[in-house]
Amino acid sequence: MASRSRSRTSPPYRLYLRKKDQPSESARTLFVFCRARNDAKAAVQKWIYGGLTYADWQDACDNPLLNDPVDMVDTGLYGYVDAAQVETPNSALQKIIALSTSDLDKFTAAWNDWFDARINETLRKGKGREGEMCKEDVEKDIREKEGRQWEASYFKTLASNKIDELYADFLLKC
Repeated sequence: MASRSRSRTSPPYRLYLRKKDQPSESARTLFVFCRARNDAKAAVQKWIYGGLTYADWQDACDNPLLNDPVDMVDTGLYGYVDAAQVETPNSALQKIIALSTSDLDKFTAAWNDWFDARINETLRKGKGREGEMCKEDVEKDIREKEGRQWEASYFKTLASNKIDELYADFLLKC
């Protein structure tokens, strides 16, 4: 009797994207990889920003989707990825969704451009008004009132671009 060799492939992982923004903490974007939304453990790529900006990959952490309300069960599901892309360190998928030095440099440059433009615009609008505006006060006000919103928008766009890149490279499938 001939023996059959069967190649076993692990079931694919689902990719969910979550954004968490608590006023007292740094904001986070989470790429969550799990086989089922209610799995106890998941692989997670975290982007943390709102002050110090960095990324962190965790192979088997508590699944953050378990804290989601029931009505969010399938929201944020972007598709499926091969198990090897999640389970192999430094895979093509992991390299794409990591925050590279280039990503961080672009973020810093974009932040500086936006921040300087907002300061100059605010100071220009305030000239000639009663009570001169102090540049330091304007900087603090913009950073506190608009900075987090700008960062959240920037990283939302970056995450969307990374998802598009995964689709383009056929690493993420519907």
